[in-house]
Amino acid sequence: YWPCDMATFGKVPGVPVIVSIHDTNKDVLHDSVANADFILPVSRAVADLVKSKLLSNGIDEVAIESKIYMFSNRVDEKVFYPNKLVNHNNLHDDEYNERLTILRGQYPGKYRILFIGRRKEQKNWDTLIKALAIMGKEYVLIMIGRGEKDPILKLANNLNVASQIYLVDSVENSEIPYYHSISNVFATISRWEGFGIVFIEALATGGSVVITSDIAPMNEYIKHGYNGLLVKEYENPNEVAKALKIGIHNETVRSAILANAPNSADNFLKRNVDQWEIQLYRIFLQSSSYSE
Repeated sequence: YWPCDMATFGKVPGVPVIVSIHDTNKDVLHDSVANADFILPVSRAVADLVKSKLLSNGIDEVAIESKIYMFSNRVDEKVFYPNKLVNHNNLHDDEYNERLTILRGQYPGKYRILFIGRRKEQKNWDTLIKALAIMGKEYVLIMIGRGEKDPILKLANNLNVASQIYLVDSVENSEIPYYHSISNVFATISRWEGFGIVFIEALATGGSVVITSDIAPMNEYIKHGYNGLLVKEYENPNEVAKALKIGIHNETVRSAILANAPNSADNFLKRNVDQWEIQLYRIFLQSSSYSE
């Protein structure tokens, strides 16, 4: 996008320009990325898009491989860590349980589905609400994220599930683990993503079963039945509802997934990604073109 334009057009001798790419939306990937010295895509899906763009700019595959280094967004392990190991914010057990009791009172329902994401077409909230309508009145949906409310309320009223949906504009990062703790599943069934940090945060917390679309990049770090559930037909409300019910009610599946989830987030924890970034910068600065 325009920061890449500015950085690459303003290059000076001896200073490598490093551009990180976070989105699979080809409309915001400008031709200027071809002038970057090194490129850090945050997922394989993003890397494929970058390679396609560079090839269209006449850069050969060998040169492309020398430019691209895989990278990752990072999760703050001081905020997102397994509930079973320690209470968040170092609360005493009584305080922690009271916090959860208050949240459960704010969002009453026998079974809770947590959604985190902007209220945009990309996040596929419409299919999730249609799935909720199939599942019945015992299920409620907590939707955290900014955006227009009217389209959601209109669909919810048409499907007679408005009373089962709680719309929350924003929540402090430090509060998100509590929402995972009171929810049975975390379900953002995106139509596309560049990385999807909310999924890694959910894995690191290990409080709710992660359910999402069987597409890249989510299926790069979520393995179906191991640390989450992937929905192939993510535009089909019946298939989404089926996955939600498995994630909520199948105790064998739930226990296995919740046990495996936190460890599968290790590579994305801030302390590890910080070290990864340091190593990459050392590689870039020690390359033959910039070692002087």
